[in-house]
Amino acid sequence: MTHGLKPNKDVIEDLAQQAAAPVELVKNLYEDEVAKLRRGATVESYIGVIASQRVKRKLRSRRRSVAQGS
Repeated sequence: MTHGLKPNKDVIEDLAQQAAAPVELVKNLYEDEVAKLRRGATVESYIGVIASQRVKRKLRSRRRSVAQGS
């Protein structure tokens, strides 16, 4: 599901590589963020950029939780 914004495969793969996370997980997180952003967006030009930033933040948070043993 792309929510009307075509996910950039290269962006998703790059995020997955940076976070050492499965591509499918990153793809799902990215699509969820795009859907959330689109609900309130009046201009959609930066949705992909903002979604990428939010996914990075979520992946870092998950990594910290795992490292702390949560």
